[in-house]
Amino acid sequence: MAERELYPSEKQERFIVRFPDGMRDRIKAAAEANNRSMNAEIVATLEEKYPSEPPDLGTIFHELAQLSGVLNMMTEKDRRDAVATKLKDLERRGAQDINIFIDNNALELVVGNGGIRSIIGLDDPAEDYGEEA
Repeated sequence: MAERELYPSEKQERFIVRFPDGMRDRIKAAAEANNRSMNAEIVATLEEKYPSEPPDLGTIFHELAQLSGVLNMMTEKDRRDAVATKLKDLERRGAQDINIFIDNNALELVVGNGGIRSIIGLDDPAEDYGEEA
């Protein structure tokens, strides 16, 4: 009989922790408030305290190039939301002193005081066929 493939969660490292009285309840309340599992709440808290290495410029450029392909299929509003989300993600991962702008069919990355700039051209935004307000 062939062995089954392990789920990704079964391949991850595990660590058993003993909580002081009342801490489990505090973690559960925080997890519910943040709409995530207790495990995800604990991992998010540990990520804040012990962040990984920030992404390097090559990684940031690569991620923006990938994002530009998706942006080409989005409406103007969705583009702006996606760029804001990407910037928050990069900052959360430790990227510092960067800005991302989207304007005139271009995605622009500015590092520092503008010493490094990268511009990626975009197609016209997709039409928004939603209901008008």
